[in-house]
Amino acid sequence: MSNKKESSKIDFSKMTSVEIFDHFGGEMLRGNVSSTMRHLSSLNYTTSQISKMLNKRYQHVRNVLTQPVNK
Repeated sequence: MSNKKESSKIDFSKMTSVEIFDHFGGEMLRGNVSSTMRHLSSLNYTTSQISKMLNKRYQHVRNVLTQPVNK
């Protein structure tokens, strides 16, 4: 028996954008891209990885992650 340690990160590079949206409960389909970016960041994905996953500019992702959440 193999005792492999499974990674907690999901490989989004093989998923379509719709599958990524569905993974996060369809949040981005409702237009909430920023919260999805913050959630991916909390899962320790880098800004570059997030921008590639969501097909957004690096600067857009960086700006979202460095600005406080508006309430």
